[in-house]
Amino acid sequence: MVLNAEERIAEGERRLFRELVERVGAQSTALLRTAQAIARVDVASALAETASRNRYVRPTFTEEPLLEIRGGRHPVVEQFLEQPYIPNDLVMDASSRIHIITGPNMSGKSSCLRQAALIVILAQMGSFVPADSAQIGLVDRIFTRIGASDDLASGQSTFMVEMVEAANILNHATPRSLLILDEVGRGTSTYDGMAIAWAVVEYLHNHPRRRARTLFAPYTSWSSWKTTAQVRNFNLAVAERGRDHLWPRYRPRGEDPPKGSMFAIGQFPWAGHHRPRALGTTWKRGIPPGTGNPEGGSRPNRGVITPREESRGETPPGELKG
Repeated sequence: MVLNAEERIAEGERRLFRELVERVGAQSTALLRTAQAIARVDVASALAETASRNRYVRPTFTEEPLLEIRGGRHPVVEQFLEQPYIPNDLVMDASSRIHIITGPNMSGKSSCLRQAALIVILAQMGSFVPADSAQIGLVDRIFTRIGASDDLASGQSTFMVEMVEAANILNHATPRSLLILDEVGRGTSTYDGMAIAWAVVEYLHNHPRRRARTLFAPYTSWSSWKTTAQVRNFNLAVAERGRDHLWPRYRPRGEDPPKGSMFAIGQFPWAGHHRPRALGTTWKRGIPPGTGNPEGGSRPNRGVITPREESRGETPPGELKG
């Protein structure tokens, strides 16, 4: 009896477990319905709590290809800022279907692009959205070409991955889609990249079955992006308030001085922290290397490399119809 006690205990446990499984199985339909109802309540209550805490509003929908967001905010980024998120307006309609968005480095271009996509996703899944108001034309799909990554295991470089993603968008987007294109063409030479980006915009503008709402942030700041009946240029304006703060504001295109050197000044480990700004000023004036001192004196500027001609804002030829 003592020798068989452990075996009898194990057999008793297996019998009780089988009985429990049979009883649960008999009620499986009711249990699954209960679980689904609890899940719906959980999702709805989580969305309601988030909306209440973060001042979200109820969006409205329309069948027209419209996207109008007033006072929009990035739902994730604003949670990690020590200061209030700077809201931005976005209005896309038949006369402003493609937005070309330029601005200084780290001015918030990518945040604005992703913010729009997130607001559309939240709205169409039934949530309130982080904005003062939002009217959204129904979107069938959101296509994105964002960031730089490679897939070397399958033989795809960063540039190849970028082109495959861009090709998928051009082949499958519809007039009801929302396209988020961030720095298309960055993985190749300047002229090649500019040509690819320009051609993508032309195709989306001219093709009758691909005229999707598009937010496009090129990796170069082109001064001659054309404004047509459906293409608008916008700029992330940046105002300096001290040395440590940049305040972005989405607005119609305007020419602002680049602020990228400001971030280098704050992050690079060099003592000559005025050098990036001085070099930028020198090259803008067209002063070649070795002919003067960008600091303002007469000492020759030895060893300075002038940027290539194609980075001076010139654009390849192209035609946008309409």
